[in-house]
Amino acid sequence: MGYTHYMRTDNWDKQDKLGFEKALPIVQKILKRHKDIVQFECDDSKRPLISKEQIRFNGIGNEGHETFMFINGESQGEFYNPTFSFCKTARKPYDVAVCEVLLVLNAFCPNLSLGSDGFSGYLEQPELDGAWPEAVQNVSQYGIKYHTEVIEKREPYCDVEPVLDEVIA
Repeated sequence: MGYTHYMRTDNWDKQDKLGFEKALPIVQKILKRHKDIVQFECDDSKRPLISKEQIRFNGIGNEGHETFMFINGESQGEFYNPTFSFCKTARKPYDVAVCEVLLVLNAFCPNLSLGSDGFSGYLEQPELDGAWPEAVQNVSQYGIKYHTEVIEKREPYCDVEPVLDEVIA
């Protein structure tokens, strides 16, 4: 196991495909802002790939882990499945870029479902974990506002998720 983010695109439709394309300018800004911690692959210094078909990047060198890859209409991870994917970041620095990109895609693609090991915590502190709080704060500069809600309680643990409030973009 490892610290992982999960993506489902079961009911991806035309609105999601267009939303993906609409999100790309913000994704470009995010990855440009994180240019010191992301590149195409951990061992390939090309720039991250951002196109109408896909987004792909990793951390740099030993600060990379699994490649984040999202194909418009399909998620693709280590084990190919057209509707389910995951990306293990091991909480390495590029995790914040992954979280920000996922929040932006979630805002523009209504049929994208997100999960993360960072969505669980303790009832006395029901907050997002890992890079998620920073990512929620960072995407607000693009007019994308989230708040956190507890979705399931299991004493003493709980599951939380970022809930989209508004998109002004």
